[in-house]
Amino acid sequence: MSTYLELIKEDLNNIDKVINLYNQDLVDYKSNLVIMHKRIDIAVMEQAGWYSYYDTKRVELKTIYDYIGMQLDKVHSILWKKFTEKHSRELTQKDKDVYIKQDPAYMDMAIILLHTKEVYEQYVSVVESFKMRGYSLNNLTKLRVAQQEDWIV
Repeated sequence: MSTYLELIKEDLNNIDKVINLYNQDLVDYKSNLVIMHKRIDIAVMEQAGWYSYYDTKRVELKTIYDYIGMQLDKVHSILWKKFTEKHSRELTQKDKDVYIKQDPAYMDMAIILLHTKEVYEQYVSVVESFKMRGYSLNNLTKLRVAQQEDWIV
């Protein structure tokens, strides 16, 4: 289990710090994708490491995203109970949903979930970019083997 998830479980206010740490890891990913002006053997060796690194971060972030989703569901159920048991008049299911989605506690948690989803989707994109890089390196390697030349991309 991710230590970042443990920080969030201890105190949900740590989510901003954790999201910032994940954002900082994304700052240099484009330079890690570059294969131009590198020897192909070095680029191939880098590929597995960078792909694994960003994919591991993506999995960690998915777990955090799911945990925040569970917390949003928890807020939803607490508010549902409040509007069912303690409201001055009988509310329909749709009325309860409208009230719940306008509640500040629910909105705050939904915004946290959206921020987490945004960073998670960025990691999904980075992992896909590294997959494409891997395909390119594979093709370049096949070209190199077929031509029996030592060249730089």
